[in-house]
Amino acid sequence: MNVIELPESWRARAVLVDGEPPEIEAPAFKLEKRRREWMLSRAAAALLPDAPYVSYSHSAPYAAAAKDGAPVGIDVQAVRAVSERTAHLFLTDAESAVM
Repeated sequence: MNVIELPESWRARAVLVDGEPPEIEAPAFKLEKRRREWMLSRAAAALLPDAPYVSYSHSAPYAAAAKDGAPVGIDVQAVRAVSERTAHLFLTDAESAVM
C-alpha cells in the first residue's frame, strides 16, 4: 500500500492510498474488486488518529479516508473516459453539455 502525499492542511485528518491493501477481515462482497476497495479504504483510515467522525471513499486504483472531530467527508474519483450513453446517469445537464 502506497500513501500519496496530500496538502499539509489535510495530513492529520485525511489519507489517500493506492496499491495492494493489507489482508484484513472484510465483509463478503459479490465482486473481489469491491472487497479490495473496502479493505484499502479501511487500511487508509487505520493510518489516522482516532476521531469520532470518519468518511471513506474509493475509485480504483485509489482509496481514501478522513477522520475529524466534526462531521467530515472525502471523495476520490479517478479520471476516466465517460461514455456518452451513460453520462446522463451521473452528470448534470450542464456537465453533459461540456462533455
